[in-house]
Amino acid sequence: MEKETTKLVHIGFIRKAHGNNGQLLVSLVSDRIIIKNDIDIVWLGSKPDHTNSWIVDKFSKNKTTAFLKLRDINSIEEANYLKGLKVYLSETLFSEEPFTALLGFDLISADNKDIIGKIIEIDFSNIQAAFIIETVNGSKIQAPAVSDLIQNISREKECVYYKTPKGLFNEN
Repeated sequence: MEKETTKLVHIGFIRKAHGNNGQLLVSLVSDRIIIKNDIDIVWLGSKPDHTNSWIVDKFSKNKTTAFLKLRDINSIEEANYLKGLKVYLSETLFSEEPFTALLGFDLISADNKDIIGKIIEIDFSNIQAAFIIETVNGSKIQAPAVSDLIQNISREKECVYYKTPKGLFNEN
């Protein structure tokens, strides 16, 4: 699987080495990450277009932490060298669309097709995740990141058609 043919989704960052044989402790961006397949490859780097793929020997997760063993990392020193790097997975590994895969997409009103703005961040700090959106006039607003409000996702156009509950964006 090549990076150019696959959309990468940021799932967390390497927090520290774990154990003596090069295992890694990964802090996940959310406890809502649901993976449907076994993981054989992860991408590590500072951003999706600056990553390298690594073969995975073992991956397990619980809530907001994952344990990762990479094939070519066999010591604490080698593991510590990777500390701080972001961890990415192929979008095909998820059982449902992870909200982080929508970063950079335009949020469009499903009702009138007006552009609300661009999704620039996902806030997972509350019980309900929220899209942080930079509006067309430059202000930042939040919208609930709820699957029921997403009518359609167009990967080709990089946009999300969003059913806006009345009053959410202070419209009259």
